[in-house]
Amino acid sequence: MTGSPVEKIVLQLNTRAKSLLVEEFPLAEKDLKREDGNWALRTTINSVEGAGRFVIGLAADIKILQGKKLLDYIKKYDKKHIQKL
Repeated sequence: MTGSPVEKIVLQLNTRAKSLLVEEFPLAEKDLKREDGNWALRTTINSVEGAGRFVIGLAADIKILQGKKLLDYIKKYDKKHIQKL
């Protein structure tokens, strides 16, 4: 998604999440680094919505290490949509 940079994030991804990220967003590969048996994504996002949907969809495969706005978006999304299922 486009727009002004919103925040810097650091995500820890397993191999599955890394593969799906690179498949959907090939340019993200330059921001990935192998660390401790997982992958670290260090990047700046322009939209918490796009990154949030990706993280929510792979919640079991991703850990947010940095990104308060992203985490806040996910918590609000959870309260609004997921908890009422």
